Amino acid sequence: MSSIAPHPAHPTWPPQPPYPPAPQKPRRRWPAIAAAAAAGALIGGLATTLITIAATPPSAPSAMPAPSTVTETAGPPPAPAPLPAVQADAQTCHAWGTADKLVTAASVAQGVIPEGTAITDPAVQNNPVWKAGVLRASDLYAQAAETFEAQIAVGTTPMLAQVADTTVSSLRTVAEAYKAFDPISGNSIPVFQANQNALDWLCP
Repeated sequence: MSSIAPHPAHPTWPPQPPYPPAPQKPRRRWPAIAAAAAAGALIGGLATTLITIAATPPSAPSAMPAPSTVTETAGPPPAPAPLPAVQADAQTCHAWGTADKLVTAASVAQGVIPEGTAITDPAVQNNPVWKAGVLRASDLYAQAAETFEAQIAVGTTPMLAQVADTTVSSLRTVAEAYKAFDPISGNSIPVFQANQNALDWLCP
């Protein structure tokens, strides 16, 4: 007795291949990659900046500009106001009295030379005492000229002022002649003596 087995199920023809699962959409990875690249560039730039700052020596502080100096040249002092003529003449005559004392001292200094001996005589320069006396007289004549000139008052009457000026010039000439043992000394003395007499007359 034959057994009747159930017939195997016939597969569908043509056979159907198994359907693969639906493919998944690929994830978008570029934003993450771009962000990572940007972060790396930022870190690299920051590191480079820090290294550059550390390696660069600090710059010296800018110097403040020096204040400008303005040099002002002082002009000559203003001339003194003229004095009344009477007062000016009295001051000028007083100045001559001071200068005349220096002239007297010069005469005493040169008095070491024997009377009648000119200062240009070679014996005067060969004698240390006589030579020193002449040079001392020269200094005193120069002091007399400077003293008198500095004290002639502004406002002095014209005649007295003119004689005073010529006396200063003659005193300087005598001083230079004595200092150089110049023969001109023989002519300068009479000029000075003439001015001296005029001042003695104008300044009683």
